[in-house]
Amino acid sequence: PHRSWLPVVAGVAGPAIVVAWYNVARFGSPLDFGYARIPSGATGVVTDEPWFRDGLLSLSYIPRHLKVMFLDGLTLVGEPPFFRPSLSGASLILTTPFLFWALAARDRLTWILWLGVVLVMLPNVTHGSWGFAQFGYRFILDAVPLLLLLVGATFRDRIHPLAIATIVIGAVAHLYGLWVINVLQFTG
Repeated sequence: PHRSWLPVVAGVAGPAIVVAWYNVARFGSPLDFGYARIPSGATGVVTDEPWFRDGLLSLSYIPRHLKVMFLDGLTLVGEPPFFRPSLSGASLILTTPFLFWALAARDRLTWILWLGVVLVMLPNVTHGSWGFAQFGYRFILDAVPLLLLLVGATFRDRIHPLAIATIVIGAVAHLYGLWVINVLQFTG
């Protein structure tokens, strides 16, 4: 049984060794990806910005990622357009509600796909930055291929009419966001 893992280990180890060697050649350390060298107009380097106060990656950042991912919406203001998006992000419930159909997947490989989603999203939700200049939650893009497989497993035979409604809701929300941000140049 342990031999069946050998190709997986070799497939992961090969690229990991190449990336580590490349990092050593560039920055002197196999774990240095150069992130701390990105210039920032406000602070000198990006890792000195206030949202990285607990380091580049920290479990303490998860609540703010979850807030943007699930709770942030549009800001109600007293003048048109009355609902303004925040460039900090907007909930997936508003922007891509069809992705939640992934929760209904019942396939023999569903657990493997969900494990992949968790592993892909873990570095994202522990990262000091939660996005910015986004409509929605851009870090979800890393997991979207796996989530789409789960949505596909949910609707293997035919798509549910409610799923079509969630696709339309997301499309309308994005059209509104594009119009308000890019045409009217308004944000909340």
